[in-house]
Amino acid sequence: GVGTVNDINGIIHAYINGDDNADADGDSGISADSITLLADDNSSITADTGAASLAVSYGGDAAVTLSIGVSVAKNEINNDVAAYIENASDVTATSGNVSITAEENATIDAVSVAASAGIGVAGEGVGIALSGAGAAAYNVILSDANAYIQDSTVTATGNVSVEATNSSTIKADIVAASVAVGVGGQAGVGVSIGAAVAKNFLGESLDGTPDGSDVKAY
Repeated sequence: GVGTVNDINGIIHAYINGDDNADADGDSGISADSITLLADDNSSITADTGAASLAVSYGGDAAVTLSIGVSVAKNEINNDVAAYIENASDVTATSGNVSITAEENATIDAVSVAASAGIGVAGEGVGIALSGAGAAAYNVILSDANAYIQDSTVTATGNVSVEATNSSTIKADIVAASVAVGVGGQAGVGVSIGAAVAKNFLGESLDGTPDGSDVKAY
């Protein structure tokens, strides 16, 4: 069996916090032709997990074979993406726009494959083969994307825009294959089981409950 665990936890902030520092003329505040704050995250997890199992037995009177293959992948992205102006009494774009943008574009691309084969051969008696394969992928994106102006005075000759977006995506390909062959002079028994499970959550934890992921512009 094989398993992988991948986690990304990041803080991506673009901000103005306070404006009390005076310039050479003794004036406080922040002034520019235009003001742009952009917090942009493009975190990505690509996980390929595979497990294979093969068992062969041979006996004159009896042969018993057991083969099991298991592949499990767990991937999680949980980022804090924010663009903001706060605690600023005078922020001014003298000839253009004020743009505040938070963008989350996280991606998870997961492949989990398990294959198992069992062969039991008995020349005169009973040949028994048991084979099982299981593949699973658990993918979670819990990131926040927030853009805001708080406790501040912002002035622009052009427009003031505040925007937050979350375009995160999850792709999961899960494959489980199992083969069992039993051959015997008296009897041959083959039992094969294959199971594949994929669970993908955007803004929810693995148990399916909301986890407080936010996308807000205010």
